[in-house]
Amino acid sequence: MIAISVLVGRIFAPRSKVLAALRDAVSLLLNAIPSAKSYITQMRFKPMPRYERGVVLHAEPEKTADKNSPVGRLFIQPRVGTADGETRMLDDAIGDWFAVLTWAIDPRSYLDEAARAFWQRNNARFLTIVPQNQLKEAQRHKRASDLVILGDIDQSLKDWFGRHRKSVVVLRPDRFVAAAAIPVDFQLVSRHFMTIFPGGRMEAPSAQPQTRNNNVAV
Repeated sequence: MIAISVLVGRIFAPRSKVLAALRDAVSLLLNAIPSAKSYITQMRFKPMPRYERGVVLHAEPEKTADKNSPVGRLFIQPRVGTADGETRMLDDAIGDWFAVLTWAIDPRSYLDEAARAFWQRNNARFLTIVPQNQLKEAQRHKRASDLVILGDIDQSLKDWFGRHRKSVVVLRPDRFVAAAAIPVDFQLVSRHFMTIFPGGRMEAPSAQPQTRNNNVAV
């Protein structure tokens, strides 16, 4: 980010009239191309952060890790429908602490008692996403009172889960993805976090635990 800031400064504050004229000409050209203009005005050239260590569980070691994996990256922020008929941003619906977000399932049915107790001790919220037009029906058939069901208003969450082929994600309080798995592997994910937090309590993401297991197949 520092390097980008220096580069942008040099572009917008050139040291010569020739460079200033070149800057103006290039700016006019890019402004005439909608895709280029959008790329610049939305700052899509800015690198997206990805956590490789700390409270994250990558399925493979760093050298062979899938570069398209959502783990360690910031989760999306779409609008969702709630049980009381409101429309909220996902962050507001999730709350302030760790969360387990799923597509159309309750992942606790895949956990043993110890793993369930671990997430309960950490006040992790369990939320599942369904298509918005199925929200009322899903609420009527909900079995667990503490499972929050949200509606996917614009299908952005459906697309996200479909693209990554993982229907369970663990979200950190800063909304970076701590882990992603298929339901049957959520027990392994839970065991991993239980191992790096033997006291049963998860530290804040900035704590950066030293123990890391890259051999869990998720």
